[in-house]
Formats: sequence, C-alpha cells, structure tokens
Amino acid sequence: MYAFNGKRTNILIITDRLLHTAELLRDFLNNYDDIDCNLIHSLNDFAPDETGIPDILISAGYLENIDNWGIVESVRRSNSSAICILWGMVDSCIIDFTDKYNFNEWFERTRPFEDLLEHIREFEDDIYEYNSIGIDLCSELLFSDDDYHIIAYTGNMIKVNLLGIFPLGKIRMKGFPYKAVYVEKSETKYMSCYSIKNKTIFLKDLCIKNHSVKLPALNGVAPDSENYIKEGHVYKGINMPLKYTGSIVIGKDHKEIRKNEDNCILNRMFGWKKLFMLELENGKMTGIKDLSRISKRIRRLQVLFPVLPYITGYSPLLKRMWMDNRYCNEPPQKLYRYYTEYIKFCKNI
Repeated sequence: MYAFNGKRTNILIITDRLLHTAELLRDFLNNYDDIDCNLIHSLNDFAPDETGIPDILISAGYLENIDNWGIVESVRRSNSSAICILWGMVDSCIIDFTDKYNFNEWFERTRPFEDLLEHIREFEDDIYEYNSIGIDLCSELLFSDDDYHIIAYTGNMIKVNLLGIFPLGKIRMKGFPYKAVYVEKSETKYMSCYSIKNKTIFLKDLCIKNHSVKLPALNGVAPDSENYIKEGHVYKGINMPLKYTGSIVIGKDHKEIRKNEDNCILNRMFGWKKLFMLELENGKMTGIKDLSRISKRIRRLQVLFPVLPYITGYSPLLKRMWMDNRYCNEPPQKLYRYYTEYIKFCKNI
C-alpha cells in the first residue's frame, strides 16, 4: 500500500465544472480505509487546517476560473512533496495545461476509477527519485562567533539523498493500458550553513533550490516553503550534528587580487584576509591551520611578479589553472587539491 505520510493518503479533488463526476470519485476513494479524500470547488475553499495537508491533488477537468489554477502552488506551499494530477480528457490542451500550471502529470479521465486508484497505489514506484548527493551552490560556517565562507573541502559535508531529500521528475501517463513514464532528471541544488560549537560541527540551516522535491523534517524541523518559487525550501535552526571527516577551507574579509576579474581563481582561493583550514574527524574538530600568511604572500607575489606561473618551482597544475579561467568554476572538492599545491609551492620559494 502506498501512502505519502506512511499512514493514510490524503487526497484533495478540485473542480468548478464537473461537480457530479468529482463527487462520484470522492465517494469511490473514501470507500478505502487508507484514503482520506476531500472535494473543494474553488481555491478559496482550500483549508488544510480542516481537511489535512494533501499528499495528492487531483484537478477534475479543466478549471473555468483562472484563479483556481493557483491551487497547485497553494498545495505545494503546504506540502512540497505533493503530487498534482490533471485528470481530464486527452486532447490537444492537456499537455500544455499540465506544463503551464506545474502539474506533475495528466491522467485520462475516461478510464475507470479503479485504474486511477491503481495508479495512486503504485505511484511510489513510478516516482523518479534521482539519487543525487546534491550540488552545493554556496556554503557558510559560523566559527568563533564569525561568519566564514566555505571555499573548499574534501569529500561531502552532507549528502542530501541520505537526508531523505529527493527531486521529483515530471511524470506523464500516456493513457492506460499503454503505460509510459517520461521523467525529467534533475539534481538537488542547495545552499547550506554550518556551525562549530565545542569543536563539533552542526548543519545549522539548509535551503533547497529545487521547486518539486520530496522533503522530510530534519532533526524535527520542517521546511518553510512559503516563498519557495523565489527563495527555495528553507530549513532554519536544524542544528543537526554531523559525522563529517575531512578538511574544510574557510575565508573571511574578501580582497581582490586581480582587479575586475571575477573569474580569477586566485581571487576565489586567496582573496581573503583571514584564511583557515580546519581538520575534522567523525564530526569533531581535531586541528586548525592558519593560511592567512600564505594567502597574503601569494597576493604580494602576484602584485610583484605578474609572470608568477613561469618562475621556478611552479607546478604544471598551477600553470594550467593560471591560463584557463574554467578552473574558477571548479567544485569545492577540487579546489581543496589546488590549495595543497599552493601550500607546497609556498614552502619551496
């Protein structure tokens, strides 16, 4: 049996045209003990505090009042994992309406109710959960009561799939009995904030930038999806201890090395007045290296010697980095390797 909440599946039907058909579907679904089904006739009737938060939204046919199409966004604000189905006649408009109003799929309304129920029961198997560890767009660390930018690290500080967070691909059923699933793959993109207290690292805040995504509570904290279209799904005050083992490079007070060159990798790596490398094992900080002097030295060398890549001791990797601006867009894991190269270089000159 399938249920989003693990107990009962809450289904909400909306229609402002097919009133009798929608009532028949509601009564049919409510015959099953594991389903709670409610029917509304307009967006203004949506009251999740009274009927419960929907796991599945079904629009019975096209909606005449254009404002009622906003039900999809309203449902996803209350439950970002909700599956929204446009249950209508297959015609030239159904695919366009599915995309325009951000439904997950459409379903042929002339099929028996039993086919729709079977589809709902099997939905969990049909949802494409892309097993993504996530793409880190930007990270910060609260350390010694100061906010630092996380520049590089080894391994993965978090893996969003292990937190139970999965993006949902768009699914369309091409009419039974011919069943075909079309899935739009996506990576989970996120922004994160960590903190270190008593030498223990915590996941403090997390922002998931995907629109359609399966989101659990993290450490008892539910996501705020009120403004998910602009801001993403935001977890505030998670304060979850992590078991991370590796090294993190953090920086504060940015200063440009090469002026007016946003894509300069030196600006990204060493344009910081304060620069530290933290060592962690199983979530506990075991060491810290102050790279501020090395950062300052490289900035001075760049000012004094614009031909820095060609002096003795400069590694082939660093020469390639200097000549190719694409290195500026490398992920944090690769940037960490470059730090080790620069540290070796500074020790040799």
